[in-house]
Amino acid sequence: MNIGISTACLYPMETEKALETVGKLGVSAVEIFINAPSELRTDFLKNLKAICDFYAMNIIAIHPYSSGFEPFMFFTNYERRFQDAMTMYEDYYRAANLLGAKIVVLHGDR
Repeated sequence: MNIGISTACLYPMETEKALETVGKLGVSAVEIFINAPSELRTDFLKNLKAICDFYAMNIIAIHPYSSGFEPFMFFTNYERRFQDAMTMYEDYYRAANLLGAKIVVLHGDR
């Protein structure tokens, strides 16, 4: 079993600073909480990956800042909103792939 930490634990510290702090603590497993749309840019994600590589951290999951809306977006009978949410979350799936995370955390309705 791995014990890890989420960068969200250090909120409102900026994500990259929280990640570096976690790395300095010697944590080997991490969830990265994405706090803003700009944190999904490739250059930003590559910087996060470099921090993790430097501290030998394994990125287990990413967690979207938009999680509070996920029940409304994904567990809906309104098909257009569902399809738009699926498209919107493609950036998170791409980020997970770039970072090597196997999990994108989603919150259900029930």
